[in-house]
Amino acid sequence: MAVKSLAKPLVAHVGRGRGITPRAFVEGYQLAQRPGFFPSFLRGPDCTDGDGAGGERDARPVWRALSSWSHRDERGIETLRGMKRRDTADLVVPVELSRPGLGYNAPREEGATTTRGGWDRISLPFGLFLDAFISQSIPWSSSPSPSPSSSSAGSGSGSGSGQGDPGVVGYMAQYDLLSLSPSLSSDAPPLPHTRAGPRGDREQWRSNLWIGPGCTFTPIHRDPYHNLFVQIVGRKRIHVFPPSAHSSLYLFKEGPQQNTSVIHSERPLRTDGADDMHRLFPLVEKALGATHTAVVDVGPGDAVFIPQGWFHCVASLETSVSVNWWFR
Repeated sequence: MAVKSLAKPLVAHVGRGRGITPRAFVEGYQLAQRPGFFPSFLRGPDCTDGDGAGGERDARPVWRALSSWSHRDERGIETLRGMKRRDTADLVVPVELSRPGLGYNAPREEGATTTRGGWDRISLPFGLFLDAFISQSIPWSSSPSPSPSSSSAGSGSGSGSGQGDPGVVGYMAQYDLLSLSPSLSSDAPPLPHTRAGPRGDREQWRSNLWIGPGCTFTPIHRDPYHNLFVQIVGRKRIHVFPPSAHSSLYLFKEGPQQNTSVIHSERPLRTDGADDMHRLFPLVEKALGATHTAVVDVGPGDAVFIPQGWFHCVASLETSVSVNWWFR
């Protein structure tokens, strides 16, 4: 049986083209504090043309990243070889290490001394990260892979590498690699939508790249900025919850993560985890049933807008690359 979310789908934006003009984006979503799903956001001229001109005959990838970053090897495994370049391979990047399907808020198992017992962060060259955690052309851990049951808290979709769930998942999360690589930046240039609002250029905080295999999970949290999220390679599933759902999301009550839920996997939000939800997090049922709670699966070229202060979590369904902008 297919794994499904317990939330209702986020309704897709319907417009004349396959994107949305900056003006329509600001008026219909940013100022309205309304989440938005924009299928094929990067595959139609409306995503950049201010007047919305253009039609199906002009539909084409606006970003070269959509066609140049993905590469599958002879095994059919996504390697992201198109991202390994002269100006990226030796850049040292932060990599989050976790167990499959678990977020950075997962508790460390008692007595554990390795990443299998919790979460960690390391730094290594970007090219080595791709080889070890994406194409898996070099081994990262000599530890035996977990049994299928040991990763049941995860997304249930495997690593996306064709080699089964890895013992350790490596995720380059929330890192502004575009500012360090002119070649990648030219493939994924800034979009005018984040600057079209009342504050213009004054509140453009940063962009982030998110690169990892299947089974990565960013737990339920909220940010102090608007978030325009674009998928480039692979698929992810995003849940969004309105600010009013905060009392049903089991937020940390103290410490630096009070904007984050203690729920450390996506499982309680899905049909295969309903028993876990009722047993461990019974209030989540109320959050999932809230009027504006929704879920959406995104693929290459799709975009999601998450308003400032809205809670959200993100699960990768396969090897994936995403970029987002935080702005006001």
